Amino acid sequence: MVISMWGQIAILLLIKDGKKGVTIKEALVKAWGKLKSYWWISFLKGFIVVGGYLLLIVPGFLFSIWFSMASFVFVSEDIKGMNALLKSREYVRGYFWAIVGRYMFWGVFSILLYWLPFLVFKALHFPSYVNYMYSIVTSIIIGPFSLVYAFLLYNNLKLIKGHFVFKPSSNNKTFFVICGMLCIIIPIILLMISIFKTYSGIQSTHSKKIPAIYSPTPFPVNP
Repeated sequence: MVISMWGQIAILLLIKDGKKGVTIKEALVKAWGKLKSYWWISFLKGFIVVGGYLLLIVPGFLFSIWFSMASFVFVSEDIKGMNALLKSREYVRGYFWAIVGRYMFWGVFSILLYWLPFLVFKALHFPSYVNYMYSIVTSIIIGPFSLVYAFLLYNNLKLIKGHFVFKPSSNNKTFFVICGMLCIIIPIILLMISIFKTYSGIQSTHSKKIPAIYSPTPFPVNP
């Protein structure tokens, strides 16, 4: 996970500072210093999105699109934590369905790129190792290209919106943090309800009267 995030940051820095002649080594060194903040943004985003999905799915879908640019905001503009998530939301504002459409396009394209060759290989009776090698190659390629595609979407939004100073209110931060906390609170409540119902069921079973087992009266013994 650490290596994956480190590589993602380095790729984004190479795209961002490519015209400045930044080398791969320089990008990796700089990316290492940003790793902790990048992880924290990813954690916050996942925390809030999962909490949103627990609120009948729709909020989670909204949050996942609103905050999809947060990591790019951090790498490109050095804005951290909740501020990065909320500025991502501002970039997406007014272009929500356009962003959804582009993500869907890339998702369908990636699925076709991954699965269609398998159907061809199967029809032509290729050996199984060909499928295995192709799956490895496509997995290596699709991941970085998906990252680059999303970062280019962010750059386009940034050009459209232009430079703006964003100061999120504390109320906004509090609201989304509470939404994130639901991903902890709701499972705990459900677990407690489940334990209570189980315990109640056991208690009710024990409280039922168990019928006495018939025991015949022994014959009297003559002295």
